[in-house]
Parts: sequence; C-alpha cells; structure tokens
Amino acid sequence: MLAKVGRLTSAIAPGGMGEVMLPIRGGTEVYFAYAADAAEEIPKNTRVVVLDHEPPRTVIVSAAIPSGRRSVDCSSTRLRSRTKH
Repeated sequence: MLAKVGRLTSAIAPGGMGEVMLPIRGGTEVYFAYAADAAEEIPKNTRVVVLDHEPPRTVIVSAAIPSGRRSVDCSSTRLRSRTKH
C-alpha cells in the first residue's frame, strides 16, 4: 500500500478528509484520505502518493508533485552526461 500513486476523487481541505482511488489487485478501490500536512489543501484530481495506511480503508497522502510545480526537474548533470554520445 505504501508508495502507491492514486488520484483524488474529492478534494482534501486543510484538516479535512477526501477520497482517493488506488490501484489494488488489478483494479481500483476507494480509500478515505488525509493530507500528511494537516494545513495543506489538495485539490480534486491531484495525483497523490500514499505515505501511510491506517486499516481498513484510510490512507495518509501527499501530492505526487508539490503544489505550484508542473513537473519534476530531471535535468541533473548526471542525467545529461548519460545521454551524450
């Protein structure tokens, strides 16, 4: 369950609860979701990663790409040097 990536089907308000669809056993299942940072608001349809699982159907999540960033920066020198011929 940890490190699974899913999509919020309802927003998480600061200190509130939302719902997330997660890939489980070849399908998808709905879990209750709380933000790891209680002050954080995570909008509906955001991709999130599971940081903790509280059985049976509750997870603690964080946005897969932090708010305000559109993508992950993969332009490190090490990566560039591997692609040069």
